Amino acid sequence: MKRLSLILLLVAIVVALSAVLAEQTLLTTTVPSEHTLTLSCGPEGTLIVNGTTLTEGTSIQIGRHEKVEIEIIPNAGYELETATVSSDYGVTLEGNTIVIAKMVQDFTTNIAFKRGRIPGDADNNGLVELADALAVLQYASGEAVTINSANANVNGDDKVDIHDALLIMQYVAGWNVTLK
Repeated sequence: MKRLSLILLLVAIVVALSAVLAEQTLLTTTVPSEHTLTLSCGPEGTLIVNGTTLTEGTSIQIGRHEKVEIEIIPNAGYELETATVSSDYGVTLEGNTIVIAKMVQDFTTNIAFKRGRIPGDADNNGLVELADALAVLQYASGEAVTINSANANVNGDDKVDIHDALLIMQYVAGWNVTLK
């Protein structure tokens, strides 16, 4: 019986001390009203964030729980290569638009562009000119030249030949031809 009384007394002391300590412990949590959205994008494109146009890298503050839409617009001759976000929590990619359903944390985006296909630009310098037609003619005749065959195949037959060179020459001369 003495043992039981002693155990009960110890339990009562522990409970009393816990109550005293609990009264002295104050827990607080600070919830930010805004989060940082850091955008990384090269000069090959533009980002429109909720209607505001931004270029290259920048950081902006977005209100907590706000929806964010980041429209990715590649410059002429470029296309979206990759779009990454630091967290996939509530993030979707719809076409060329990143949608963050609710800003509940800081996010970082990295956008990369690549040069798009330029039909007729066989030498891959960003222009369609007579040098491209010459490169296609050299390639078609078996000379060892380096060309971008996707750009050089301008008639859509999946071959690079004299017909492609002729279309490129006509295009450069201003004829009404379409390079595919």
